[in-house]
Amino acid sequence: MNWHSPDDKSRIIISPQAEIEGYTNKLGDTADFGIAERFLMLETGKDISRLQSRYSIKQEAFQLPAFLGKRPIYAIEGDQKISLIEMACSAPVAVDALEIAIAMGCKKLFAFGLCGAVAEKLNVGDVIIPTEIMREEGTSYHYAVGNKNARPDENLKQSLLDFFADKQQLNVYSGKTVSTDAVFRQTLKKELNWRANGILGVDMEMSALLTVAEFHNIPAVSLLVVSDKHELTDSGKWHWGGDILEKNRKIALELFVEFVMET
Repeated sequence: MNWHSPDDKSRIIISPQAEIEGYTNKLGDTADFGIAERFLMLETGKDISRLQSRYSIKQEAFQLPAFLGKRPIYAIEGDQKISLIEMACSAPVAVDALEIAIAMGCKKLFAFGLCGAVAEKLNVGDVIIPTEIMREEGTSYHYAVGNKNARPDENLKQSLLDFFADKQQLNVYSGKTVSTDAVFRQTLKKELNWRANGILGVDMEMSALLTVAEFHNIPAVSLLVVSDKHELTDSGKWHWGGDILEKNRKIALELFVEFVMET
């Protein structure tokens, strides 16, 4: 089924602008209300605390008024301000937040998350910069036709690849990934097929975020840290996290923020 119709220009029933207006009508002071042009989305919690040892981060007086739940907005001050949020997990929630952020002023999207390893060569703590993302989540199919993979902005992607190549602090891979919204339907057969088709890793948000960014003509790029790995056999065990994940995740996140600040 093709849920996206490029010719449908009719009114959006529930719009980001309506969500924002409903929220700002309840605020006393909206002078500082808005998102910086560079917007950083963090898939999971506790990433703000990981950054606070290196950057001066403040919490805004207002929240992101997303339809699926308001969330705190943080800011890294500098020559050019960066806005960021945590817990943008799952495609519908992440896209909900991104739509609101775009309506509030986002002009570039930088997405940081975790993924499971699919390629045999990957290990926990490795970094993936997706160059193409297969869409197995449902949200993006309302923004683009079904036979099109999600892709980052070409210039941002190449700049990010060059940036991490220069740093040489982590094992960094680039290539095709996949996003799914059915965690408990990652069967052995499916993952073997992913591997045979050159998939490096699997996450839950990135294909939707990049598709929606492209829909709105917003340059976007993503970075993933491998959080877990398992053998693709009938008796394969699943290995999650550990010290190497925590160490490399913090390094990757700090480097990613450095990249955002320079871009």
